[in-house]
Amino acid sequence: MTYLPQGTRIKIKEGQPLAGLTGTIKGISTSGAPVIGVGYIIEPDDKSLIYSEMYPYDIFCAFDVMFEVEWDEKDNPNLQKIIDKMVEERKARKLWNRLHDELGLTDSACDKIVDLVEDWILDEQSSAGSQNVNTELLVDGFNDCVRQMKEMLR
Repeated sequence: MTYLPQGTRIKIKEGQPLAGLTGTIKGISTSGAPVIGVGYIIEPDDKSLIYSEMYPYDIFCAFDVMFEVEWDEKDNPNLQKIIDKMVEERKARKLWNRLHDELGLTDSACDKIVDLVEDWILDEQSSAGSQNVNTELLVDGFNDCVRQMKEMLR
């Protein structure tokens, strides 16, 4: 697995907690959770945006799916190569790509197998009518897992 180097500048994506916050990668906190990705230790440019009595730290953790990389090519000319390699590694984890590249199956055979697996994966569930928060959270988590499995097929 390829990791972004320490010192890489990042910006948290819109729609994520702390959206718009910029900072620098200081280290790795997880080495690749199965679906979420790699967790990085981030030092924010403006520590006052995260520091409080409830959170008395000047760093935080963000998964790679939560941020965009910001850099100046002259500061780190190899960063684009690292990012391209990370994208290729993510592509390689898709079932269709693994069937095609590792087993040498034809496009049509890969399509048929992936279609079968997609049909085999359970459908998303509904918590409509439930008045139990735990049930709703469990259903949301289950549905998220189903979506992520289907996203990893193609």
